[in-house]
Amino acid sequence: MSFMYLDNFFEYHKNDSFETLIKLRMELIKHIRHYELTKEKPPKFPNNIDVHSEKFNNWVKEYAIFVFRKWNQCSPSPEAMYKYHKQYLRAIDKLLKEKYPNRKGEMNMSMPDPQSYIEDLKDEPYEKLIKVRDKIIKEIKHFEKHKEKTMQNDKYQIHPSPDTVYWWNLKALGHLCELMSEKFNEEDEANC
Repeated sequence: MSFMYLDNFFEYHKNDSFETLIKLRMELIKHIRHYELTKEKPPKFPNNIDVHSEKFNNWVKEYAIFVFRKWNQCSPSPEAMYKYHKQYLRAIDKLLKEKYPNRKGEMNMSMPDPQSYIEDLKDEPYEKLIKVRDKIIKEIKHFEKHKEKTMQNDKYQIHPSPDTVYWWNLKALGHLCELMSEKFNEEDEANC
């Protein structure tokens, strides 16, 4: 997969309608959210550990598996695609502001449907769904803890706005819990 430079991106999309740009924007946000909620982190190195212990050997195995997965990923890597998507999103926001300055309110609410996003996760293993759930809960708690400061800060030129992301996270969490419940019941029935 190749990515166009931002100059070409502007040229390619300069005649697109508002609706087309919003659809493209929503698709980019969907990919960005997917990466943010499902990205894999390396296993943490255990503190105060004997290098000859079983615990250390297990950590080395986990880390080797993590590195092997990273090396065998497609090119460009998920990290590179995430960065491209973020750049394209900023470019679309700039294009929308220039072409349609009177429709800013519609831009703030444009996010993919939480239910369709969660439906895209239905083939993921239960363990991955747990990680996604935990990350969504972490984002919800962070917003609730820092809500006053976030909402009072007029420097936020983020689209979607933090409160829109909060709303999206709440909706997505509800749909994710339904999916996890179904998946848990299926696995439980399969083990009986």
